[in-house]
Amino acid sequence: MEVKQVLRMNGGDSHISYAENSAHEMLILLKVKTILQNSMEYLFSRTQTECARVADLGCSSGPNTLQSILGIIQSMDNSLSRNITNDADHQKQPIVVQVFLNDLYGNDFNTVPAGLVSESGSHLNETSIYVEKGGNPKVQQAYLDQFRKDFTMFLKHRYEELVPNGQLFATIVGKNDDETDGPHAMNIIGSALNDMVLELPLDASVPQEHLKNGGDFNVRAAHVSSFIRAVFEPILESHFGDAIMNQLFQRFATKTAKLLEVGKGIVHTVVISLAKEEKNM
Repeated sequence: MEVKQVLRMNGGDSHISYAENSAHEMLILLKVKTILQNSMEYLFSRTQTECARVADLGCSSGPNTLQSILGIIQSMDNSLSRNITNDADHQKQPIVVQVFLNDLYGNDFNTVPAGLVSESGSHLNETSIYVEKGGNPKVQQAYLDQFRKDFTMFLKHRYEELVPNGQLFATIVGKNDDETDGPHAMNIIGSALNDMVLELPLDASVPQEHLKNGGDFNVRAAHVSSFIRAVFEPILESHFGDAIMNQLFQRFATKTAKLLEVGKGIVHTVVISLAKEEKNM
């Protein structure tokens, strides 16, 4: 089964849906608003157009889809208002905004890197489902090489699509090497899956009812578990079936609570704002 058939957000409006568990993305949108405004200022100080086109690559579904577009349109409006002159001949008229909402448009950035398989055909990452901090150096290098290839291709195609002075604005989940940087969500999911394979019992040191009704760390862990489930459940379900999902994410919440208690699990977001320079003829 192709990745594009199963890699999607949880639909609907239930407690495990993406629509009900996308507050983190909304927070990112609010935090990067100033950078977005600066991008629009740059664009409209150098370009006059009757029609602006916006493409949201990876728009998903739910309230954030339209909220992000609303933020862009508001930034455009603010930028254009600042550029209006008192000269009627140069009065800027309202512009048309065309919005293209795209998700899973055919590119597959999830192919397993060839470097994860040894010359004998064995898997170098056989105990994990994701690259791990402090793991096999060959696995880390394989993931890094794949990222460089994919992201270079991504930037190349976006450059070709942009008009002169056009803007590329992207937010990407990143990692850091400081003490607050815990494992990636997929590493925690992998650990929970390994426990289930070994038939290890749920950790009794964190009572399950406390994940919903207990202290701050447990409540936050339950929230994180719901968010991660909304994002990753469809692809996990395609591999392991739906019967284990409740137990899997219950274990995920338990492990996450323990990480939060020791100050791990800070999420880093990388913000990229690029402009395509207009070439002088």
